[in-house]
Amino acid sequence: MQNSKKLKPQQRVKDGFYNARLVDQRFTKNTMGTRIHWVFELTDKELRQPDGSHPTLIRTTSPSMNEGAKRREIAEALNPKLKDLFGATPLEEVRGISLIGKTCKVHVVNSPNKNGVVFSNLEAFFPCYHKQQQQLDIAEMLAPISVMDKKLAAKKAANEMEDSLPF
Repeated sequence: MQNSKKLKPQQRVKDGFYNARLVDQRFTKNTMGTRIHWVFELTDKELRQPDGSHPTLIRTTSPSMNEGAKRREIAEALNPKLKDLFGATPLEEVRGISLIGKTCKVHVVNSPNKNGVVFSNLEAFFPCYHKQQQQLDIAEMLAPISVMDKKLAAKKAANEMEDSLPF
């Protein structure tokens, strides 16, 4: 028997373009196979909650990195400078964990699901071009996890310090 009570979205924001930071990436399996859940924090100041937090939205993708795949679009938006000598993006080899903490622009569209419940959906991803955009080089993107863990811990500490500054 189905639950007749409608679920309510956890967080909703207005349609529009927002700055976002990837804060987590999770893998799950369902009847469609492996799915990747990209957790983005919307960092625009006007979205800041009274407790200082920002809304988070999740985009689920397949593991495909083919041209036109949403996972590829996200990876390219999070690091637009990752190119090989021929201008191609070797994203198949990029480890998702190395993208955590990176920023991009997202397009949010509110639309109903098949049950009529309206959710804020991350529809498109675009590179950010601003002074504080974090840069990755190919060596860092392909580094083993132990090296990446140390670099991510240092970046996280730097981001926390930056977030605590009063500006």
